Amino acid sequence: MSDATAAGPSHAERLAGARAAVREAGVPRHRVAIPIRLFESPDVEVQRALTPPWPRWMTRLYALEGLGDVEVDPEREEIPLGTALRAVSTRMHHRLELVAWVVGALQESGWECAVASGHVVAWRDLDEATARAVLEVDGIYGPMTNVSTVDERGLPLLLIAE
Repeated sequence: MSDATAAGPSHAERLAGARAAVREAGVPRHRVAIPIRLFESPDVEVQRALTPPWPRWMTRLYALEGLGDVEVDPEREEIPLGTALRAVSTRMHHRLELVAWVVGALQESGWECAVASGHVVAWRDLDEATARAVLEVDGIYGPMTNVSTVDERGLPLLLIAE
Protein backbone atom coordinates (compact mmCIF):
# COMPACT_ATOMS: atom_id res chain seq x y z
CA MET A 1 0.00 0.00 0.00
CA SER A 2 1.45 3.39 -0.93
CA ASP A 3 1.91 6.12 1.66
CA ALA A 4 -0.81 8.17 -0.04
CA THR A 5 -3.24 5.24 0.11
CA ALA A 6 -2.36 4.48 3.75
CA ALA A 7 -3.03 8.08 4.69
CA GLY A 8 -6.33 8.02 2.86
CA PRO A 9 -7.59 10.50 0.32
CA SER A 10 -6.19 14.03 0.20
CA HIS A 11 -8.40 17.02 1.01
CA ALA A 12 -8.87 17.66 -2.73
CA GLU A 13 -9.90 14.02 -3.26
CA ARG A 14 -12.33 14.21 -0.31
CA LEU A 15 -13.84 17.39 -1.75
CA ALA A 16 -14.18 15.79 -5.20
CA GLY A 17 -15.82 12.73 -3.62
CA ALA A 18 -18.23 14.92 -1.66
CA ARG A 19 -19.19 16.86 -4.79
CA ALA A 20 -19.73 13.61 -6.71
CA ALA A 21 -21.94 12.29 -3.89
CA VAL A 22 -24.09 15.44 -4.00
CA ARG A 23 -24.53 15.02 -7.76
CA GLU A 24 -25.25 11.29 -7.48
CA ALA A 25 -27.80 11.88 -4.70
CA GLY A 26 -29.79 14.04 -7.11
CA VAL A 27 -29.82 17.11 -4.90
CA PRO A 28 -31.89 19.79 -6.66
CA ARG A 29 -29.98 22.80 -7.98
CA HIS A 30 -29.25 25.66 -5.61
CA ARG A 31 -29.99 23.60 -2.47
CA VAL A 32 -27.41 23.55 0.31
CA ALA A 33 -26.04 20.03 0.77
CA ILE A 34 -24.09 18.34 3.56
CA PRO A 35 -21.99 15.34 2.48
CA ILE A 36 -21.14 13.01 5.37
CA ARG A 37 -18.61 10.30 4.47
CA LEU A 38 -19.59 7.07 6.20
CA PHE A 39 -16.02 5.67 6.32
CA GLU A 40 -12.93 5.11 4.20
CA SER A 41 -12.06 1.89 2.38
CA PRO A 42 -11.30 -1.10 4.63
CA ASP A 43 -7.63 -0.97 3.57
CA VAL A 44 -7.29 2.66 4.65
CA GLU A 45 -9.17 2.15 7.93
CA VAL A 46 -7.06 -0.87 8.92
CA GLN A 47 -3.75 0.67 7.81
CA ARG A 48 -4.47 3.76 9.91
CA ALA A 49 -5.02 1.50 12.92
CA LEU A 50 -1.86 -0.55 12.33
CA THR A 51 0.84 2.08 12.10
CA PRO A 52 1.55 5.37 13.83
CA PRO A 53 1.01 8.21 13.96
CA TRP A 54 -2.37 7.40 15.48
CA PRO A 55 -5.11 9.86 16.33
CA ARG A 56 -5.34 10.71 20.05
CA TRP A 57 -8.49 8.60 20.51
CA MET A 58 -6.73 5.53 19.12
CA THR A 59 -3.62 6.00 21.27
CA ARG A 60 -5.89 6.20 24.34
CA LEU A 61 -7.80 3.13 23.18
CA TYR A 62 -4.59 1.14 22.69
CA ALA A 63 -3.35 2.24 26.11
CA LEU A 64 -6.55 0.96 27.78
CA GLU A 65 -5.73 -2.61 28.73
CA GLY A 66 -4.31 -3.34 25.30
CA LEU A 67 -7.78 -4.07 23.88
CA GLY A 68 -8.04 -7.54 25.31
CA ASP A 69 -5.47 -10.29 25.69
CA VAL A 70 -2.65 -8.61 23.78
CA GLU A 71 -0.31 -6.27 25.65
CA VAL A 72 -0.10 -3.18 23.48
CA ASP A 73 2.61 -0.58 23.63
CA PRO A 74 1.44 2.51 21.71
CA GLU A 75 5.09 3.52 21.26
CA ARG A 76 5.73 0.48 19.02
CA GLU A 77 6.11 0.85 15.29
CA GLU A 78 3.10 -1.35 14.57
CA ILE A 79 0.15 -2.84 16.43
CA PRO A 80 -0.84 -6.52 15.91
CA LEU A 81 -3.47 -6.91 13.18
CA GLY A 82 -6.10 -8.42 15.49
CA THR A 83 -5.76 -5.49 17.87
CA ALA A 84 -5.95 -3.00 15.01
CA LEU A 85 -9.12 -4.67 13.72
CA ARG A 86 -10.71 -4.40 17.18
CA ALA A 87 -9.81 -0.70 17.22
CA VAL A 88 -11.37 -0.20 13.78
CA SER A 89 -14.48 -2.06 14.95
CA THR A 90 -14.77 0.19 18.00
CA ARG A 91 -14.21 3.32 15.89
CA MET A 92 -16.77 2.29 13.26
CA HIS A 93 -19.36 1.48 15.93
CA HIS A 94 -19.03 4.92 17.54
CA ARG A 95 -18.80 6.75 14.23
CA LEU A 96 -21.91 5.10 12.78
CA GLU A 97 -23.83 5.78 16.01
CA LEU A 98 -22.96 9.47 15.72
CA VAL A 99 -23.77 9.54 11.98
CA ALA A 100 -27.14 7.91 12.75
CA TRP A 101 -27.85 10.56 15.40
CA VAL A 102 -26.82 13.42 13.09
CA VAL A 103 -28.89 12.10 10.16
CA GLY A 104 -31.92 11.53 12.42
CA ALA A 105 -31.61 15.05 13.81
CA LEU A 106 -31.24 16.50 10.29
CA GLN A 107 -34.38 14.68 9.13
CA GLU A 108 -36.33 15.87 12.18
CA SER A 109 -35.19 19.40 11.31
CA GLY A 110 -36.56 19.18 7.76
CA TRP A 111 -33.52 18.02 5.78
CA GLU A 112 -33.90 15.41 3.04
CA CYS A 113 -31.28 12.63 3.07
CA ALA A 114 -29.98 9.97 0.69
CA VAL A 115 -26.98 7.65 0.44
CA ALA A 116 -24.63 8.12 -2.52
CA SER A 117 -20.99 7.24 -3.23
CA GLY A 118 -20.21 6.21 0.34
CA HIS A 119 -21.75 9.36 1.81
CA VAL A 120 -24.99 10.31 3.43
CA VAL A 121 -26.04 13.51 1.68
CA ALA A 122 -28.50 15.83 3.40
CA TRP A 123 -30.01 18.87 1.67
CA ARG A 124 -32.43 21.69 2.24
CA ASP A 125 -33.61 24.83 0.43
CA LEU A 126 -31.46 27.29 2.36
CA ASP A 127 -28.44 29.45 1.67
CA GLU A 128 -25.18 28.48 3.35
CA ALA A 129 -25.23 31.10 6.13
CA THR A 130 -28.84 30.31 7.07
CA ALA A 131 -28.09 26.58 6.98
CA ARG A 132 -25.19 27.01 9.42
CA ALA A 133 -27.37 29.11 11.73
CA VAL A 134 -30.22 26.55 11.63
CA LEU A 135 -27.81 23.69 12.33
CA GLU A 136 -26.36 25.61 15.29
CA VAL A 137 -29.78 26.48 16.77
CA ASP A 138 -30.97 22.89 16.32
CA GLY A 139 -27.88 21.56 18.16
CA ILE A 140 -26.66 19.56 15.17
CA TYR A 141 -23.68 21.63 14.03
CA GLY A 142 -21.33 20.69 16.90
CA PRO A 143 -21.77 16.90 16.69
CA MET A 144 -21.78 17.12 12.89
CA THR A 145 -18.20 18.47 12.94
CA ASN A 146 -17.02 15.03 14.13
CA VAL A 147 -18.41 13.13 11.12
CA SER A 148 -18.68 15.59 8.24
CA THR A 149 -16.30 16.32 5.44
CA VAL A 150 -14.71 19.61 6.47
CA ASP A 151 -13.71 22.68 4.50
CA GLU A 152 -10.32 24.42 4.58
CA ARG A 153 -11.32 26.17 7.85
CA GLY A 154 -12.14 22.85 9.55
CA LEU A 155 -15.89 23.55 9.48
CA PRO A 156 -18.48 21.10 8.14
CA LEU A 157 -18.52 21.33 4.36
CA LEU A 158 -21.73 22.78 2.95
CA LEU A 159 -22.05 22.68 -0.84
CA ILE A 160 -24.54 24.41 -3.09
CA ALA A 161 -25.84 21.85 -5.59
CA GLU A 162 -25.19 22.70 -9.23
